Amino acid sequence: MKSELFSVYRDRLKRKGIIDTSKYGEVTFILPRFAELVQTRLV
Repeated sequence: MKSELFSVYRDRLKRKGIIDTSKYGEVTFILPRFAELVQTRLV
């Protein structure tokens, strides 16, 4: 995935309050248990 396309999805998740991007180079999930959901979908 190109970085330009990734940034579009990152911005959408940030506006919806799903992720926090306040730390440079780091993305944190805000919604409870959302990280676990994403990890189970990747397997």
